[in-house]
Amino acid sequence: MASTASLIGHPARYDHAEKNLLFVLFGYAASVILTRWFLDLTGYPQIAGGDFHIAHVLWGGLLLFAAALILLIWRGRRVQWLASLLTGIGFGLFIDEVGKFITRSNDYFYPLAAPLIYAFFLLTVVVYRRVRNDRVDDQRADIHQVLDIFERSLDPDISVEENSQIKLRLRQIAGQPAQPEPARLAGNLLQFLEKENDQLKPTGSGLLDRWRERLEAIDARWLNPARLKIALILGFIFLGLRGLLVAVAALIFGMELTHPAGWERLTTSPWAGGTMFGVPRIMLMIAALVLEAGIGFLLFAGAVLLVTGRVRQGLRFGYWGLLFSLSFLYLPILYFQQFDVIATLLLQFTLLMGVIRYRSRHLEPEPRENRSASASPRAIQEG
Repeated sequence: MASTASLIGHPARYDHAEKNLLFVLFGYAASVILTRWFLDLTGYPQIAGGDFHIAHVLWGGLLLFAAALILLIWRGRRVQWLASLLTGIGFGLFIDEVGKFITRSNDYFYPLAAPLIYAFFLLTVVVYRRVRNDRVDDQRADIHQVLDIFERSLDPDISVEENSQIKLRLRQIAGQPAQPEPARLAGNLLQFLEKENDQLKPTGSGLLDRWRERLEAIDARWLNPARLKIALILGFIFLGLRGLLVAVAALIFGMELTHPAGWERLTTSPWAGGTMFGVPRIMLMIAALVLEAGIGFLLFAGAVLLVTGRVRQGLRFGYWGLLFSLSFLYLPILYFQQFDVIATLLLQFTLLMGVIRYRSRHLEPEPRENRSASASPRAIQEG
């Protein structure tokens, strides 16, 4: 049997691979959400005639094929971004019909479809986080990175800012004595770029660069630390109160189950009866209610800590509450409520991104000696 190395050689990862995956995630989420909303609003129309029915899974396969062809024919960072976006949209259109593939009745609305779609999205997020945080420090990887950077410098639509960033990165690599070969290559390429500056003169900002500049301007104007903190507090309070209401529902459920008649009524109802993988659905519902109530308490506590000035601990409570909710809670919730919870799901993703942003940009790193004793009052004070 041929080894993996003989089949694919020794591949090297792109320096901007995490950005490619980000486009995949965006295309995936947008295609599933917009497809479900569009079909629901329009009454689930079909492109059909006679014996033919063109399902949107075919459009997804066509986009995946187009993405593969683009990568095989052309090269360049913007080409990869386009192919990544088409990959996400194509796979989203494909996986949206997973209910038809796993049931004999071709049931598009099969309850397990929504959790499967979300599980694949979470797996892609895990891959994205791994690629973003995993940096390979070896000579071969650095050489590929230098060549990748140089290829970007040859783009005629490169912006002045990006051209300066490329030269700065080449200087950084050239100044690494521990890796002599990549350093020498980076130095030679830097000399080439500086000598051929007239030929490689940037022509101005491209479309993506202009959009990025606009988003950064909006971000700097509206998402200052004070406004971001207020938004997080309001979001935590909303989700926390929702969790308190769920806790009351879980308590009512528990009281109902203490009576034999109540247990029989719930287990035979069309929305709570039956089993899932051998487990009674009513037990899964109770587990989801208890988990959501606990997460609600955690988020409400995070809001209280933020209001009282203990920002570091409040963000920590909010981060773990949202992470547990998005990672574990929504798998059973999507099974029972399907895509009716998309708005709340998007809200929680947005809040999680807000927490990560606040911690990375507006919060001083926690002192190393205090990380093991984060419960102490000094370790949880803001700045």
